Amino acid sequence: MKSIILGIALSLLSLPALASDSIWLLCDNGKLALNLLEHRSANGTGRVTSLNLLLGMNIFSGQLNNTDSGKVYLTSTNGNNGHFKGNVSVNYPQETVYLQGTLYLTDSNLKINSKLHCKRKN
Repeated sequence: MKSIILGIALSLLSLPALASDSIWLLCDNGKLALNLLEHRSANGTGRVTSLNLLLGMNIFSGQLNNTDSGKVYLTSTNGNNGHFKGNVSVNYPQETVYLQGTLYLTDSNLKINSKLHCKRKN
């Protein structure tokens, strides 16, 4: 499973991630995986964190405008009505992420209150 997640996460890696002012983390707790790309905002005046949450075959994407914590709404990349709505808190020095919210899937809702351990990728 980790090799599949790593392959998907690497395919989501874009050219800005190779810049020296970006931080890229891959986080995993054995059930959920999360790819974080902390980078300059589109207008170049601040920082944002792009998020990709993976659960099985489901991928949810969005952005955290405050790079440390805040409310997020991640939408499904496969076009169904699934999404994640909740809070994300990133601890960059400890390389951990806390997710709290609800993952809305096609057939069910999944409450999430998880701590994910991350690895920095260069």
